[in-house]
Amino acid sequence: MGIKRRIMGYCRITLEMMKGIIGRKRLSKASQIFDLRRILEMAYMFAFLILAAGIINFILEGTNPNFAQYIILPLFNFQNLTETLLNFFTIMIGAAGFYLMYLAGKKISTKRTANLYFVSGLIVLISSAITTWFILSTKFG
Repeated sequence: MGIKRRIMGYCRITLEMMKGIIGRKRLSKASQIFDLRRILEMAYMFAFLILAAGIINFILEGTNPNFAQYIILPLFNFQNLTETLLNFFTIMIGAAGFYLMYLAGKKISTKRTANLYFVSGLIVLISSAITTWFILSTKFG
């Protein structure tokens, strides 16, 4: 519990300094971002996305030096860093598409805004699916 208490103390000190610089009204929403629970949630999501992108496969298998000229390796045995980053960003784009479609379902927006959120989320999600399909078709050869 000592580590948690120290981290919370540092967060409080930082927020008090920022309140003096920025002002209390503008910082009311920003203080929710620096909440320890919110930071842990973001860290868990980032770790999940990195693991889903295939970082373990990259670390364990490594890159075959015979395929150094490829951006996406045509084999399932090996994965390079660029391919891992492509997978990560594709997953992030797909998650952003789902989030935009989630915002469309909220009752706080107007119908026109909801339609805009839904259509833009669908377009982003489809582009992520097409990118994933391209990566997998390159992997299959």
